[in-house]
Amino acid sequence: MKAGTADYLAYELYTSALLSTVLDTSTGAIAYTGTGLAETNKSVVYGKILGADLAAAKAGAYADTVALTITYTP
Repeated sequence: MKAGTADYLAYELYTSALLSTVLDTSTGAIAYTGTGLAETNKSVVYGKILGADLAAAKAGAYADTVALTITYTP
């Protein structure tokens, strides 16, 4: 995440609530097989900032954008 023009705060994205499965950043893929019925909220992405990184961060408002691409394969 970035605050201003030079201050960054590292984080990792996970596909499990226990933060045990890191999102594969080489593909960014989360596999999900639908049922054909209308469904929502089937994939959740979690984030974690290490305590040491947070403690060392300068004060400020940090933000980032994560883009997701959804591919439908019939």
